[in-house]
Amino acid sequence: MPSVACSFILEGRHVAASADEAAPIAPREPDFGALPARDRDLAERRYEAISPLLGKAGRTAAEVGERARAVRVSERTLWNWLRWYEEAVDIRALLPRVGQRRRGRPSKSDELHEVIAERLEARWLKRPPWPLTDVALDVIAEVERHNRERASAERIPLTRTGAGQVSLPALARMVQRQAKQVDAYERIAAQLGHVAARSQWDTNVGELRVERLLDRVDYDAVRLPILVVDEEHRLVIGRPWLMFGIERKSGMPHGYFLSWEPPCYRSVMNCLLFGILPKHDLNARFPSLCGSWECEGLPRAIAIDNGPEFANRHLDDAARQVDFDVLPCPVRVPWFKGIIEGFFARLNRQLLRSLPGTTFANVVERGDYDPAQHACLSMAALEEILVLFCVDYYPQRFNRHLCGRPIDLWRNDPIVRDGLLPYPPSAEDLRVLMGWTEQRLVTRRGVQIEHLLYQCDDLRALRSQTVLVKIDPGDLGQVWVLDPRAGRRRYIAVPVSNPEYAVGLSLWQHRIICRLANAEAARDNVALLVETKARIQAVVEREWSTTRRTRSRQVLARWLDQQGSPGVLASAKRAEQALAEATQPAPSAQRRTGKAAPVHALPAAIAPVAARVARAEAMQSAVHGRPIRRRLLTAGAAFDVIYAQDEVDAGAG
Repeated sequence: MPSVACSFILEGRHVAASADEAAPIAPREPDFGALPARDRDLAERRYEAISPLLGKAGRTAAEVGERARAVRVSERTLWNWLRWYEEAVDIRALLPRVGQRRRGRPSKSDELHEVIAERLEARWLKRPPWPLTDVALDVIAEVERHNRERASAERIPLTRTGAGQVSLPALARMVQRQAKQVDAYERIAAQLGHVAARSQWDTNVGELRVERLLDRVDYDAVRLPILVVDEEHRLVIGRPWLMFGIERKSGMPHGYFLSWEPPCYRSVMNCLLFGILPKHDLNARFPSLCGSWECEGLPRAIAIDNGPEFANRHLDDAARQVDFDVLPCPVRVPWFKGIIEGFFARLNRQLLRSLPGTTFANVVERGDYDPAQHACLSMAALEEILVLFCVDYYPQRFNRHLCGRPIDLWRNDPIVRDGLLPYPPSAEDLRVLMGWTEQRLVTRRGVQIEHLLYQCDDLRALRSQTVLVKIDPGDLGQVWVLDPRAGRRRYIAVPVSNPEYAVGLSLWQHRIICRLANAEAARDNVALLVETKARIQAVVEREWSTTRRTRSRQVLARWLDQQGSPGVLASAKRAEQALAEATQPAPSAQRRTGKAAPVHALPAAIAPVAARVARAEAMQSAVHGRPIRRRLLTAGAAFDVIYAQDEVDAGAG
C-alpha cells in the first residue's frame, strides 16, 4: 500500500502563524488538559449550552433564543459562543478571555505603565524592597509631578473617587498586576542577590560521583544549637563549636573536634588527625558505645569552604607534605558540600532538638521554651552523645541519596575488605607534619616563637640559619625544627626553655597572657609571664564561681580548656613555684655546663612526650620497618623525622 502524506491544517481565531514560515501554523492556546480546572469547566459548560444547535440545518433565531432562555444566558451571548466555536472548531475557543487574551484597549495610558515600571525598578527591585502599597504612593507623587507641568488634556489619567481623591486601592492593584509580570529570576536577584537567585532557578545537572573510598572527605564547622553547662557548678557556659568531616562515597563520619574555640587551624588539624588515625581507644573512653568508629585512613582530597580556618598556608603546607589535595569550594554555594550540610541538618533534627537546652532554629520554633533554664548537659556528656550518634545511629540508617546504609557501604567496599586503607607510616610523624608552620632564624638563644625561647644542643650547628619550625597550637611545650643541611633533612624536637610555663599551654592562652604582660613590662620578661599566668588563673578561679553570664562563662571555659571543669588551683600553685624558681639565681656550676643545661633542665612534664615518641618509634620499627618518607614543599628528596631528645636519652642510658 503506497504511503500517503497527510497534513493537518489549523484555521480559525485561536491559531497563529509560526515564526518559521516553512512550518505549519500552531495553536495559540495551550493544551486543554494543561489549563486550570476552573477554565476547563467553564468551557465545557458553554459547549453543553451550544451543543444542541451545532450542525443543525436551518437553525432559526427563535431556536437560539429558546436555548438561551433554557441555559439562562442572553441570546447575544449564545450567538457569540456559537460563532467562536464554529470559527475554530475547537473547545478552546470557549475559554474565558483573561490575561493576554483580554480584548479592548487598556484602561490606563501607556505612559502610566511606564511610570509604574520606573518606580518598581527604583523602589521595589532593590535591597530591601519597598512594599507595593508604598510604591503605589510613590507612583501617585510622580504622576502628580508630571501633571503639574502639562495641560489638562495631556495629563496622565488616574482613577479617582467620588470626592475627587486618587483611588489608592485601584492603583495598588494595578501596581501588583504589573509587578507579577516581572521575571522571577530578575526579582530575586535584585531583592536577595544573584546567589539566592541561582540557588532557586539554576538547573541541577547531576550529582558528584566518587569512584573509591577516601577519594574525597568533606569538612565544615558549625556552632551547635545547644547550651552546655560546666561540670562543677552546673552553670550555663554557652554553645560549643564542632568541626566535622564526612567520607563522600560511603557517607561515614571521618573525624570530629568539639571545643569552645572558634574554628581555626587547630580545629582542622585535630579533626584531620582524629579521622586519619585508628580509633582503638574510643570505646575505652566511652563504654556506652556498642560499635566502633570504623572510618579511618588518609584521604586523597578534602573539600573545604573559604573560611580562615581552611584558607591558610599551614593547611597547604600540611597537604603537600602528608600528600593529600585541598579542594576549595566556591563562595556561598553550600550544595558543593551537600553531604556535610545534610549531616548537620540530620544532627539538629534527629538529635539536638530533642536534648535539654536546645536553642532551636528560630524564635518561632522555640516559643516560650527557655534553653538556659533547661540546660543540663556538660561538654563531656555532649561529646559522648555525639560519638554515640556518629557510631551507633547515623551509619545504621538508610541514606536514600547513597542508596544504602553508610556502614554497609563502608564494610562492603573492596578497599576495606582487602585491608588496603591508606595510613601514614607514623602517627607521631603525622602530628609533626600537620603542625603550624613558621620560618625562624636560629640564634645563640635558640629559636623564638611567640616570645618563647626553644633551645637544645642540636640547634648549635644551625646557628645563623633560617629554618622551618612546626608548632602544635594546642601545646607549646616543644616545637620541631627542620634541619636544612644537605643529607640531613630531619625534624629535631626542641623543648621550650621554660617548661613550667609552656607545657600544656595553648597558643590562644599564651597570646592572652602576653597581651596582659605587655601592658606592664617588656615582652621577654619570662618571670613576669609566669606571674601573670598565676594572677590570671586566680582571677579565673574567682570569676568562675561567681559569674552567671553565659558569654563570660564561655570565655572562661575556653581559657581553662578543660570542657567545663575549672581545677585551676594546681596550675596556679605550679605557676607560683615556677615564679619562685625563676627569681632565684642559677648555680655557677650549672651556668658553666651549657651543653647539658637545656636537656637536664626539662621537668617531668616532658617525660610523657618523650615516652610517646619512643612508643611511636618502636611501633614504626615493628609495623613498617622504615622511617616516614614524604614529599617536601621545595624538594623531592626524602627525609627522616628524628627526635633529638631520644638521642640524648639513649646516650645517657
